[in-house]
Amino acid sequence: MPELINFPVDPLDTPVYRIYPYRIFLQIIQTQKDRLSSPNTWPDPLDNFLLRQTQVIDSDGVSLDPSALANGWYVQCWSLQQNSDAMWRLYGAYKSLAGQGGLASINPQNFVECSVQVKSTPRKLLKYLTETLSHTTDNLFCGYVQYIEEHEFHAKISGRKYNDFLMAGGQKLLAEFMCLKRMAFAHEQEIRLIYQDITVDVAHPPSNFHEFAFDPNTLFDEIVLDPRLNDWEYDQVSRSLLSNGITLNVRQSDLYKGKLFRMPF
Repeated sequence: MPELINFPVDPLDTPVYRIYPYRIFLQIIQTQKDRLSSPNTWPDPLDNFLLRQTQVIDSDGVSLDPSALANGWYVQCWSLQQNSDAMWRLYGAYKSLAGQGGLASINPQNFVECSVQVKSTPRKLLKYLTETLSHTTDNLFCGYVQYIEEHEFHAKISGRKYNDFLMAGGQKLLAEFMCLKRMAFAHEQEIRLIYQDITVDVAHPPSNFHEFAFDPNTLFDEIVLDPRLNDWEYDQVSRSLLSNGITLNVRQSDLYKGKLFRMPF
């Protein structure tokens, strides 16, 4: 079983969610390949701060760059958030054209900028990646992200040495540091799948991405489409997914659906 980080009791069947831009999701179901991303690509500079914002000083007082430790590490981020307005907007540039008259005919492909949310569980994801990726016995982790204030980052490395990450247990220690993030991002409620590709070396330089064989109908439980889509756009997107081999239930988020409340006279 892969190592778990910051997990509560018996969490493996808790539903988790991931949102893709529709363009990207369509591409991966057509190619049957998804990817994990290098922590070096993360936009927040304090995300994976240990390898991106930490200076190592050797015994001679020479400054060393620890970023090479990140080579071969790849992550895919999921969330406990099921229906977040912020998350829908973060991954899709869709704009509602309702009430804008001719704009709907000027830009009939507006829906291709929408977001697609998938649902799975940590148990299903870890089982799938264990069977799909190589060398996962000691190199696959799953962790709940711990959100901390900026002043707490220094305390996290206090008492640590660079050599700690090169010794036995160093891989898990690195993975634990990849599960630290600033409190400003706490709304994301992230869970991270973390993998080290041990084949990355001088002869096989690291890439920003690690692709793996992808079967959405096995890996996911359902697909939910952007709540901002109007009816005909939702129909277009759902038909497109079904015609590309999706057999899962496809529905639209009800985040923006009106609800009728009743009260006595």
